[in-house]
Amino acid sequence: MLNAVRFFFLEDFSGSGNRLINFYDAFRRHRTVQSWLSYGLVRVHVVVFAMTVKAEARLKRCFGDERVHYHQICPTFATKSWNARELAAVEALCRKYHRSGNFVSPYGFLESRALMAFSHSVPNNIPPILWQRSGPTKKPWSSFFVEKAVPVELEPLFGNATPEERANETLARLGQLRMATGGWHEVAEGDTAGVMLLLAALARRPRSLTKVLELTGLPSAQIVRTLAACRRWGLVGSSLRLTDAGLRELAHAKTIPLREEIADLRGSEEPYYPRSLRVGR
Repeated sequence: MLNAVRFFFLEDFSGSGNRLINFYDAFRRHRTVQSWLSYGLVRVHVVVFAMTVKAEARLKRCFGDERVHYHQICPTFATKSWNARELAAVEALCRKYHRSGNFVSPYGFLESRALMAFSHSVPNNIPPILWQRSGPTKKPWSSFFVEKAVPVELEPLFGNATPEERANETLARLGQLRMATGGWHEVAEGDTAGVMLLLAALARRPRSLTKVLELTGLPSAQIVRTLAACRRWGLVGSSLRLTDAGLRELAHAKTIPLREEIADLRGSEEPYYPRSLRVGR
């Protein structure tokens, strides 16, 4: 039998999986395609830059685990470091200013609660109050993203955070406050930051690799590579559990303090005259 031909459906973002699934349904309605699929001559894969956990589950049920590929998991309300009171306040804000009659819920299409925008477009999976054209009473509404596009003046804000800032924000969200305010970055080299983020996420005892991606916000390829390395080093077991060595590494990183800041030097306009000369030995 001939090797199957692979078709790739490409998407920048998937919040619900609907668009890819609907496209696939239309694709396979063609009689020739139906024949190819039935004889196993065609394999369909989906490739997405970012998707929500909900979209991942739906796409894998439709296409199969091995045919769904993505770069990272999209952050949502659930991945933010909000406490219950803050989360309730955010959701109340989304409901209060949501335009009545809108075709999506106050939390985005299919209640995705997504928190991701691109410099070229804004998905409707984020709360409508950020992109809707009018307010709850159909009066003019000044949205953050006009017409679901990023205003020119906001484009410089995309990608300005340093890797250290993103890592510390993630550590704080994972409850590793001592690491987030420590000085381990100053002695870290190479992929150490990714290792520490992975160990911090595994300390939360996630049940799946998808949950690890959701907790860390790191690309899937990096997590897979880092996880394999940590298992070789004996930091992580065959399951997603830290070994004693992994727990020790995580505890050690918390003990690394910030280096003392250099005191501000005060200049002087007066000339300086050395009183003695010394020759180094």
